Amino acid sequence: MDFIKNKPKGDIEICHIAPARGKNSIGLLHYENLFYGGAYQNRNFGNNYISGGLKIKRSQLMKKWAVDESMDNNTILKKVEDFLGDIIESYIEISRLQKSKKRSRVEAILKIDPDRDIGHLFCQNRKHLDDLLLALSQNRTLSCYSGSESKYIIYVDELTRFISYGGKRARTLRKLRTLMVAGYVALEKIKESQTYNEVFYERYGSLIKPKYTHAALKNPGKWSRFKDFIYEAVFIALQGGQIDIKSFRKEFKLYLKRLK
Repeated sequence: MDFIKNKPKGDIEICHIAPARGKNSIGLLHYENLFYGGAYQNRNFGNNYISGGLKIKRSQLMKKWAVDESMDNNTILKKVEDFLGDIIESYIEISRLQKSKKRSRVEAILKIDPDRDIGHLFCQNRKHLDDLLLALSQNRTLSCYSGSESKYIIYVDELTRFISYGGKRARTLRKLRTLMVAGYVALEKIKESQTYNEVFYERYGSLIKPKYTHAALKNPGKWSRFKDFIYEAVFIALQGGQIDIKSFRKEFKLYLKRLK
């Protein structure tokens, strides 16, 4: 639930691995079956199918938990309550703690900017409140926290998360992340690309290989094409697609000035 509630602002969407519905199975709304991805890449991908993701066979679905359009809301809610059991109580407790943390953030923001709408602030997720508080504290505009800035690091974050799950894909995802970090070094030099994130080097600086320390684009005017090339490959990889990392690395290097 936190993953859904805390979706970053900007042109980011919650992407589901493989179609949510299939002929013989149905996809699961599960943390390991979702990732944050660019809106353009997600809509361009549409309902295409690559890996299947986490799913359950329709034959395994239990009729006792089925709901249909003829049921009223109370009946459906009662079924949900019975199905979840003690999980609801645990979730309420977690939500209570999160609301308390959110209140402290909102109060801090209102101290700096009393004209803010308190109701609107409480409707925002914690990441948005943290970004807003940081921006106000440093007397910056929110333009530094646009989707184009955060989307790059979000893709790296998602690669890191899926790497942590292990499996056959982890090695390829790790190599892809290394190249993506190098791409950041080159793209941040170009102001028009809006590739900047205050915590990027703190979080991923240790992954920069020596040969990419001074990475720069051969033709700065092609920054958009280079960035899209990276985003599309990472999106497909997160969807479970097979990436030919050697071919990707070869084309990646064609965009860069000769590495010493």
